[in-house]
Amino acid sequence: MKLLFCPHCQDVLKLRFEQRTCECGKSWGRYEDEEHARIGGAAVPLGIGNRSLVDALESRPADGKGTTFLAFVIPLQSPSVTDEGHGATLKFRGSKTRTLEMMEALLGEGR
Repeated sequence: MKLLFCPHCQDVLKLRFEQRTCECGKSWGRYEDEEHARIGGAAVPLGIGNRSLVDALESRPADGKGTTFLAFVIPLQSPSVTDEGHGATLKFRGSKTRTLEMMEALLGEGR
């Protein structure tokens, strides 16, 4: 599964066949077929290991920390992602520390 991360608004979107845009409008992307995606603007493509996610969902515990699954940043040069943003350098709004704190807070809400 491919996701799109916007470093400006910290939106994370699941890619679909119709184009999707982040909240601030600076990142966009869509699937072109079952494997290939096209992204643009400031978008950073993320991947989730499909089998890893299914395994984690199937073994979801009743309590505790939850089950870990594989997620990764897709490289600048990837045969499965065309980047019309031309591999823009990741720039965080504000400090990296603040952005990471915001992301941890957002991710923590679902636990």
